[in-house]
Amino acid sequence: MTQQRAPGVAPAIELRDVTKRFGDHVAVDRVSLKIEQGEFFSLLGPSGCGKTTTLRMVAGFAYPDEGDIRIAGHVVNDVPAYRRDTNLVFQQLALFPHLDVFDNVAFGLRVKRKTSRSDINDRVRTVLQLVELGGLETRRIRQLSGGQQQRVAIARALINEPAVLLLDEPLGALDLKLRQQMQLELRTIQQRVGITFLYVTHDQGEALTMSDRIAVMNKGRLEQIASSEEIYSRPATRFVASFIGDTNLLDGTFLEMDGGDVIVDWQGLRVRASGGQRPPAGPIAISLRTEKVRLGSPAPAAQDDNVFDARVARATFIGSYLRYDLVLPNDRRITAQAPNDAARHWRDGDAVQVRWSKDSCVLLHDQQAG
Repeated sequence: MTQQRAPGVAPAIELRDVTKRFGDHVAVDRVSLKIEQGEFFSLLGPSGCGKTTTLRMVAGFAYPDEGDIRIAGHVVNDVPAYRRDTNLVFQQLALFPHLDVFDNVAFGLRVKRKTSRSDINDRVRTVLQLVELGGLETRRIRQLSGGQQQRVAIARALINEPAVLLLDEPLGALDLKLRQQMQLELRTIQQRVGITFLYVTHDQGEALTMSDRIAVMNKGRLEQIASSEEIYSRPATRFVASFIGDTNLLDGTFLEMDGGDVIVDWQGLRVRASGGQRPPAGPIAISLRTEKVRLGSPAPAAQDDNVFDARVARATFIGSYLRYDLVLPNDRRITAQAPNDAARHWRDGDAVQVRWSKDSCVLLHDQQAG
């Protein structure tokens, strides 16, 4: 849940119309956002969308060409990285292989030369307990698993008690199971320490699992900022709908209002969507999540918000679920996803009936696909 900011407390991070160019290329284009104290906030998007450049500007390794970056209310545009109250965990971790766990974690405190030996010992042991590495102080880095190395890097970043911890795709080098485990551990660590995390990733699963809020970026711009649930269930743009999870995009035109529902002509088929108000003029699209499409045997008397006959073009087994590529009467295709424990499995060529609720339809007005 997003932290509520106390009156008078500045956001942990604030970007105001921040732009960064590399020659003629605009890497970050007038980005504005606020990250609250104690929030786990993720920047999510494909490679080249500007998320890492944004993180580097917050860290002080790059500087904005326009706009302001504020940390705890203070403009830090020209403040060098070593003077900012932040710390950065890199994807490659950058641990010292010739040092043991204790010395890797203590390195930052020793560089400052303002901390006594006894205080260093106490703080290192405390932070190692926090990341569940207590008792491994004398292990060499090469003797640790990938997940343990990841926790060493986090401990080394946390020991200086930064106001903001910045994480640049730190789980990218781990295998799938370990990455999923570390997602939960990172979230637990963040909740224990209570500091602000700014996390950069191209992995939607990571962002959805860990974040209080997510900012989806595309071509240097922000597409949407919202909670994980809202990003998935109520995408604001075509890009967000297609980038997050699996969805069907039904391009069509607005026909009429029927009570509080919007009727859309989808290539000759009438589709009903819960709209509440008349959409603006121009092309319209419906985002329909694959798991919201239900399959059944053809039955003329079947009742649902949207019901159409279809044919299974391809049925694909994917472990815990089956994916069905379906052809509808207008020769358009949609995809459905059904759990593997469903009462019936459909085969290629089967005639089926597809249905979905009007409440499963999310109306998008930003741009029609070509």
